[in-house]
Amino acid sequence: MDHCTIPSLGVLPALPLAPAPLWRLSLLGTLLWNLSGSGVAVAQPLGWFNPCNFYNTQQIGTVTVVGRLPNAPYVVAIPGNNPETLAQVRQCVPDALVLQIRRGKYIQVGAFRDRAQAESLNRAMQDWGLDSRVIYQR
Repeated sequence: MDHCTIPSLGVLPALPLAPAPLWRLSLLGTLLWNLSGSGVAVAQPLGWFNPCNFYNTQQIGTVTVVGRLPNAPYVVAIPGNNPETLAQVRQCVPDALVLQIRRGKYIQVGAFRDRAQAESLNRAMQDWGLDSRVIYQR
């Protein structure tokens, strides 16, 4: 994965600039980076959420659970299983994966206990031009 270095913040995963003309990344609860076509980054105050992370893997004792996580019913999902979309999502969420429910296949971007966290990741994916949504799975 490519990385970028921002002074005082260190090395961060590089995020795709396309296809969305504008995307947001909130870091450490203090910064919002707006990257427009000019490629200029401007810091602005925002919430705590960093969308680039591992959201589909959990260590439980000596077992690593991948995919459907216990006690994480709020799922950020993108309908279908397009390999290009999956590759784009994995630039930010390396453990994104394709799962199937009775309505068909979908890319699971992340699974959360808290709906607000799921909605934050969902907004980031939508800012990148992806057709994501939050679904509730029991």
